[in-house]
Amino acid sequence: MNRRYVLFGAIAALLVLLNVWRWMPFGADARSQDVDSTGTLRLEDFALRVTSLPIEPGPMRRDLFHAQPSAPKRAANRVPAAPPGPPPKSPEEIAAEEARSMLADIKVIGIVFRDGVGQAYVTVGGQSQLVRVGDVVGERFRVEEIRQDAVELADGATDTRGRVPLTGT
Repeated sequence: MNRRYVLFGAIAALLVLLNVWRWMPFGADARSQDVDSTGTLRLEDFALRVTSLPIEPGPMRRDLFHAQPSAPKRAANRVPAAPPGPPPKSPEEIAAEEARSMLADIKVIGIVFRDGVGQAYVTVGGQSQLVRVGDVVGERFRVEEIRQDAVELADGATDTRGRVPLTGT
């Protein structure tokens, strides 16, 4: 056996002996506290020993089964207050929302590349246009880039940018 295991075993045995020794009654004084001379428990051993506060005679301070009479009653037909609405929008936020809604109305019908220069055929509100990079679509969007599958547009006033994909007819 390894020396380490012997040392651990000796320590475990010592702890077990200390625990048993702690709970063993020694002498007549220890035995008389728990049992009488015959070795049996007495009736007094089962008595509950607690420290209690003196009970004052008179009415109870609180009745657990009835509501407090001083509690105000709520009106049955009272309409709850509506939660506050969202804060008002600034003029910049309103302009940006308007630009996004206008951008949603733009459709790219076709894209053509001639000599490396892209052209896009777009419709805005029922009117169609043929545009190149740098042209203005509708009233406010400038064409930033034309790709094979989409057109990149930007609004200079609100800094709203968007990518309009090629949809066809």
